[in-house]
Amino acid sequence: MSNKSWLNKLLKYEDMPESYEDDEYKELAEIPAEEKKDKLSIKIFDIKDENHVNEILDKLREGKTIALINTSYLKDDSFLMKLAMRRIKKTCEAIDGDVAGLSENLFVATPSFVKVSKREV
Repeated sequence: MSNKSWLNKLLKYEDMPESYEDDEYKELAEIPAEEKKDKLSIKIFDIKDENHVNEILDKLREGKTIALINTSYLKDDSFLMKLAMRRIKKTCEAIDGDVAGLSENLFVATPSFVKVSKREV
Protein backbone atom coordinates (compact mmCIF):
# COMPACT_ATOMS: atom_id res chain seq x y z
CA MET A 1 0.00 0.00 0.00
CA SER A 2 1.51 3.32 -1.01
CA ASN A 3 1.76 6.26 1.34
CA LYS A 4 -0.80 8.14 -0.70
CA SER A 5 -3.45 5.41 -0.56
CA TRP A 6 -2.84 4.91 3.16
CA LEU A 7 -3.24 8.67 3.72
CA ASN A 8 -6.36 8.72 1.58
CA LYS A 9 -7.92 5.96 3.70
CA LEU A 10 -6.89 7.64 6.93
CA LEU A 11 -8.28 11.02 5.92
CA LYS A 12 -11.13 9.44 3.96
CA TYR A 13 -10.16 11.37 0.84
CA GLU A 14 -10.99 9.41 -2.20
CA ASP A 15 -9.82 12.00 -4.69
CA MET A 16 -6.72 13.56 -3.21
CA PRO A 17 -5.28 15.94 -5.78
CA GLU A 18 -2.10 14.86 -7.47
CA SER A 19 -0.49 18.20 -6.59
CA TYR A 20 0.16 17.02 -3.03
CA GLU A 21 3.27 15.06 -3.78
CA ASP A 22 6.09 14.74 -1.25
CA ASP A 23 8.62 16.41 -3.51
CA GLU A 24 6.68 19.71 -3.39
CA TYR A 25 7.52 20.26 0.26
CA LYS A 26 10.73 22.08 0.97
CA GLU A 27 13.03 21.65 3.93
CA LEU A 28 13.48 24.77 5.99
CA ALA A 29 17.01 25.76 6.80
CA GLU A 30 17.87 25.53 10.46
CA ILE A 31 18.65 28.83 12.16
CA PRO A 32 22.35 28.96 13.05
CA ALA A 33 23.15 28.78 16.77
CA GLU A 34 24.76 32.22 16.80
CA GLU A 35 21.52 33.78 15.53
CA LYS A 36 19.48 31.98 18.18
CA LYS A 37 21.64 33.52 20.89
CA ASP A 38 20.88 37.05 19.70
CA LYS A 39 17.23 36.91 20.66
CA LEU A 40 15.70 39.48 22.99
CA SER A 41 14.47 38.07 26.26
CA ILE A 42 12.18 39.32 28.99
CA LYS A 43 13.40 38.42 32.45
CA ILE A 44 11.74 38.90 35.83
CA PHE A 45 14.08 40.07 38.58
CA ASP A 46 13.29 40.12 42.31
CA ILE A 47 15.48 42.65 44.10
CA LYS A 48 16.30 41.33 47.55
CA ASP A 49 19.77 42.85 47.97
CA GLU A 50 22.41 44.87 46.12
CA ASN A 51 23.75 41.81 44.24
CA HIS A 52 20.42 41.49 42.45
CA VAL A 53 20.72 45.10 41.29
CA ASN A 54 24.16 44.38 39.81
CA GLU A 55 22.73 41.41 37.89
CA ILE A 56 20.00 43.64 36.41
CA LEU A 57 22.53 46.30 35.41
CA ASP A 58 24.75 43.70 33.71
CA LYS A 59 21.81 42.31 31.71
CA LEU A 60 20.71 45.80 30.66
CA ARG A 61 24.23 46.70 29.53
CA GLU A 62 24.35 43.55 27.35
CA GLY A 63 21.33 44.97 25.51
CA LYS A 64 19.46 41.69 25.03
CA THR A 65 17.12 41.76 28.05
CA ILE A 66 13.97 43.60 29.01
CA ALA A 67 13.92 43.57 32.81
CA LEU A 68 10.71 43.31 34.78
CA ILE A 69 11.79 44.38 38.25
CA ASN A 70 9.91 43.39 41.40
CA THR A 71 10.82 45.58 44.39
CA SER A 72 8.22 44.23 46.81
CA TYR A 73 10.93 42.55 48.91
CA LEU A 74 12.32 46.01 49.69
CA LYS A 75 9.11 47.41 51.23
CA ASP A 76 10.79 47.73 54.59
CA ASP A 77 14.09 49.11 53.22
CA SER A 78 13.19 52.30 51.39
CA PHE A 79 16.86 53.39 51.29
CA LEU A 80 17.93 50.30 49.33
CA MET A 81 14.87 50.58 47.07
CA LYS A 82 15.64 54.22 46.20
CA LEU A 83 19.32 53.41 45.69
CA ALA A 84 18.50 50.42 43.47
CA MET A 85 16.05 52.35 41.31
CA ARG A 86 18.43 55.31 41.03
CA ARG A 87 21.21 53.00 39.77
CA ILE A 88 18.85 51.30 37.31
CA LYS A 89 17.58 54.66 36.04
CA LYS A 90 21.11 56.03 35.57
CA THR A 91 22.17 52.88 33.70
CA CYS A 92 19.13 53.12 31.42
CA GLU A 93 19.97 56.76 30.70
CA ALA A 94 23.60 55.83 29.95
CA ILE A 95 22.64 53.10 27.47
CA ASP A 96 19.80 55.24 26.04
CA GLY A 97 17.29 52.73 27.39
CA ASP A 98 14.05 53.35 29.21
CA VAL A 99 12.60 52.67 32.66
CA ALA A 100 9.00 52.99 33.79
CA GLY A 101 6.86 52.06 36.75
CA LEU A 102 4.07 49.58 36.13
CA SER A 103 2.78 49.55 39.69
CA GLU A 104 4.03 50.47 43.16
CA ASN A 105 6.48 47.55 43.26
CA LEU A 106 6.90 46.61 39.60
CA PHE A 107 9.11 48.39 37.07
CA VAL A 108 10.28 47.71 33.53
CA ALA A 109 13.74 48.61 32.21
CA THR A 110 14.64 48.26 28.54
CA PRO A 111 17.69 48.45 26.25
CA SER A 112 18.14 51.31 23.78
CA PHE A 113 16.07 49.88 20.91
CA VAL A 114 12.95 49.34 23.07
CA LYS A 115 10.97 52.35 24.27
CA VAL A 116 8.21 52.26 26.87
CA SER A 117 5.17 54.21 25.77
CA LYS A 118 3.97 56.07 28.86
CA ARG A 119 0.41 57.21 28.76
CA GLU A 120 -0.65 60.41 30.43
CA VAL A 121 -3.37 60.10 33.06
